[in-house]
Amino acid sequence: MGKGFKIPSIIDASLTDLLHDALESLHPRHPIRVTALLNDAVATLLSHAFIRPTTRMGLICGTGTNATCLCPTPYLSDGKYHHEEDAGVNAWEEFVLVNTEWSMFGRNVLPTTKYDQIVDQESGMPGFQPFEMMVSGRYIGEIVRLVCLDGVEDGAWSFKKCPELWTRKWAVQTADCSKVESYGFKYKKTIALLNEKFPLHHGSYTTSDADLFKQICTAVSTRSASLVAASTIGLLQVNNELAKYPSNRWSCSTDSSSGTPSPSDSGLGSMDDDFRCSRRGSIFSVPGSRRGSIASPSLQATQARELGFISELDQGENGTSASITVMQNNGMVSEEPSEIDLDDPDNGDEVVVAFCGSVMEKYYNFLTRCQAILDELVASHSRPSSSSSDEGIVNGKVNVDHRSLGMDQRRVVLEENRDGGILGAGILAAVMDTQHEN
Repeated sequence: MGKGFKIPSIIDASLTDLLHDALESLHPRHPIRVTALLNDAVATLLSHAFIRPTTRMGLICGTGTNATCLCPTPYLSDGKYHHEEDAGVNAWEEFVLVNTEWSMFGRNVLPTTKYDQIVDQESGMPGFQPFEMMVSGRYIGEIVRLVCLDGVEDGAWSFKKCPELWTRKWAVQTADCSKVESYGFKYKKTIALLNEKFPLHHGSYTTSDADLFKQICTAVSTRSASLVAASTIGLLQVNNELAKYPSNRWSCSTDSSSGTPSPSDSGLGSMDDDFRCSRRGSIFSVPGSRRGSIASPSLQATQARELGFISELDQGENGTSASITVMQNNGMVSEEPSEIDLDDPDNGDEVVVAFCGSVMEKYYNFLTRCQAILDELVASHSRPSSSSSDEGIVNGKVNVDHRSLGMDQRRVVLEENRDGGILGAGILAAVMDTQHEN
């Protein structure tokens, strides 16, 4: 519900009902009906998958962080594996969108520093969202500030007396850290920024001060990018999204308490050959196709009303495919996802992660670092441990030759989806409205 807000009255309340009540209180009343309610991570995945069928994850990294993935339905508990109206009948969908809320994870798992512990203890809710405190834009600047304070105690700066503003919480903004990194070796710009934002009691910052501040910013933001990349790989791996050609060596693992398949020790659940193949495709494909789907079958069989970005939606002649035209803002028409050849090696070699959020979009070099680390993680998993390579961290930068990525692993590609939160809501509303009419 946002950062820094506490609204006890909405706990356990239906957000849809709250919105409807607010709309009904308006004068004059508005003919608005809430058809679909979803968060930005789900919307980002949903909207990007509409035009990029190999999209398997939605990633948010801005003020906060979150991720949504496509989870195979056999991984779900018994209660969630069936539709309420069809008790005892397995859901026909092969995937379900899972809002992971991964900001909550990481406690007693991720390696933390004393700075993380300070941020956690002073957050007002210790132990809540530990992962977010280590990676998101809300906290990067604060961690930098705490490291700078330590530097004063250790005599790392040219000055002895701490700048007054460094003693104030949240005084260092993440946006300023990004600016300093973008200045690179143009230390005059960094010195000017530090003098303006955090004036010293006497004199000016030096070149060595500017360089040290830049190094601190780079270390903190690179750790953030590394944690985001590693978590992305982990989330895709547990859903078996990385292997181009999944082997048959995984056996069934059953949770005796529910009787439904659950992920095995390898992180992979019970999946037959058809299921392993079907996960490659669009979430908007028809049920039963090798592409897989989470969309309702009624979506493919109904003429949708014109919504601006969806101009037509018809059932195919054979009843097993649909035709969707996506009209972009620039007037160009995008190819309908179900018509894309998913057997094309160019499609099978990549798994797409759609992202949005100010840190991924605007923080200097954050996206580039995150993508490079993803490549390094995939490459390290692909090549034999005994092989030698010049790849790795070179002069503080991740160096990966894309040609060395293993033949058995798909490359994870980050793609921006800046308006995904809006478009995804529109797409889901269209799906739900179609179901409602039928």
